Amino acid sequence: MSIIGRLALGSVKNLSVPVILLGAGWIGGAKYGAPAIYIDTIDSGVSWASSQIPWTAPPAQSENKPPTDEEHESSNTTPETESLPPENDDIKIAGTKTQAPATTLHVNEAAVGLCDTAISNAPDTGANGAIAKAGATLPINGVELLKAPVTKACFSSGFGYRGYSPHRGADYFSDEGGSVLAAGDGIIIEAEYRNDYGNTIVVDHDSGIYTRYAHLAGFEPNVKIGARVARGQSLGPIGRTGSAGAAHLHYEVRTGDYTNPKKYWGLTPVDPLSGRTF
Repeated sequence: MSIIGRLALGSVKNLSVPVILLGAGWIGGAKYGAPAIYIDTIDSGVSWASSQIPWTAPPAQSENKPPTDEEHESSNTTPETESLPPENDDIKIAGTKTQAPATTLHVNEAAVGLCDTAISNAPDTGANGAIAKAGATLPINGVELLKAPVTKACFSSGFGYRGYSPHRGADYFSDEGGSVLAAGDGIIIEAEYRNDYGNTIVVDHDSGIYTRYAHLAGFEPNVKIGARVARGQSLGPIGRTGSAGAAHLHYEVRTGDYTNPKKYWGLTPVDPLSGRTF
């Protein structure tokens, strides 16, 4: 018999009589109580047995799961912290939230290229190293949208999973005072400040197509709910408001019915450069 087995057997023998008596309720119950000799025997027996059997606390468990749109939405009414998940919607340059590319950007007004740094979900580039020519569009549900609705910026993070976190849009970094452009003709249905997206705008392009622009430094004077915008029109300067760690545009395209109970958060995210979904 193993040492632990012998210890357990001895403990059972030492405790059998008092345990039986107490388990039966002890004659007299609460009125008289159990004799102290048995209570002391049980306490000392249990303490001795416990000290002889090795025990290791189980490791603490933690959850590691991607944030949901509902969690992202709720962050608008809670204090902002560096652990804010939306993430997934924040710029991540060189693996951090706070560092911009180390080298000076070489902005080509005729095209938008990749930032000179590590890029998550980087798209294919053309022979000139650009992801899109200025003014290049992608048709989504018949609506032509700019692939890169920015000026003086480079592509810093793409649509797709970054580890466990889904990045539901494309990021464009700028340290040269770039502007955010409307990706297509439409009507502004949201224009507000949020703890996560900072200064943010949502445009309805009809046909169930919506675009979001986040982290702007501010809005152009004509940007307000209900206002019409044209493709290529300036919405405001690229900024780092909300949870952004560096100046960039977080650009999203979503499809669906905005009148669903979750409104924008019930729409389907679409890659602005390819039109694919998760």
